[in-house]
Amino acid sequence: MSYREPLSDNMFFHNQDKVDEFVSSYPVASGNSRGNKECSDFQAGSEMVSKGKYYALDETAVCGLGCKHGIPMDFLNLKGGERLAYGVYLLSCLTTRTAKSGVTVHFMYDICCLLESHLKKQNNNELLSCIKLACPQFHVYGHGATCQLMYSPRRLDGWGLIDGEVLERL
Repeated sequence: MSYREPLSDNMFFHNQDKVDEFVSSYPVASGNSRGNKECSDFQAGSEMVSKGKYYALDETAVCGLGCKHGIPMDFLNLKGGERLAYGVYLLSCLTTRTAKSGVTVHFMYDICCLLESHLKKQNNNELLSCIKLACPQFHVYGHGATCQLMYSPRRLDGWGLIDGEVLERL
């Protein structure tokens, strides 16, 4: 614990108390909620899978957003593995900031097929209506053929030649 507040408080990292509160109250997603046998059975996004792996760690990773120009925007600390709740939290914060502009957010996520399925199950139509989803170009090859066709940025209108690997390079 620091003896003073950080100089860059909340400049890049979200308030961890707010993140923890959101994640703890968010519905649990388990396994491949898509039900598509062609798509890989991703372990990421599942609270049930990640629950026991990280019990000895306070924080397990960093999750974030960056724009297509490579500029980092928002980050948060993951606790207990990767869960869909973290992606939903970041996406909700981003769409709240862009809501007045009427812009459709192009959001790339490694497991976007699971995220879209999850948002549909949660009836989160408000969030789904203001986003377009794609899978980063190098991650899409880990998905089945159907997901590659539906979520590859090379096959979708409006994505250009962006590869979606900004945070991997960072």
